[in-house]
Amino acid sequence: LADAPSPPPPNAPPSPPQPPPASAMCGYSNNPMWMQNTGVTLGWLSSVFYLCGRLSQLWMVLVERKGNAKGLSPWLFLIAVMANAAYGAGIILAANGDAVPTSQIPWVIGSLGTMGLDMLLLMLAVRARMENPTEAAGTSDDDKDEPLLRARDSASSFE
Repeated sequence: LADAPSPPPPNAPPSPPQPPPASAMCGYSNNPMWMQNTGVTLGWLSSVFYLCGRLSQLWMVLVERKGNAKGLSPWLFLIAVMANAAYGAGIILAANGDAVPTSQIPWVIGSLGTMGLDMLLLMLAVRARMENPTEAAGTSDDDKDEPLLRARDSASSFE
């Protein structure tokens, strides 16, 4: 009986509510296991798709165009970097100082991995504009009379 906590005095203020655990905040605690596994699998697929999308852009710029980043908008990649940084930081900070739940790792990898690739594409686009501002911006005299879509550009690449 000596180890049992004594009840609070009748006039004591109530103790502040404790925050719920991270799993309860995310809504996973009441979902069946198959639903949790499906969600994590979709998260991994999403990460793979995001990263492959950026890797294909890097391949196009570095291999097919031999480093020419003409047509890439630095603003697009700057905004994407900021969005992915905020999203990744939000997931990490939502853990309240605990380790990031393993169910959230696919989104952290997808977000921060895509952010790293976006930073590389941003650097390539900025470098292209610094080396040749008019050509990188798509405003060279050679392109002024050229239509935005050519016949070969509008055809499906699957045919």
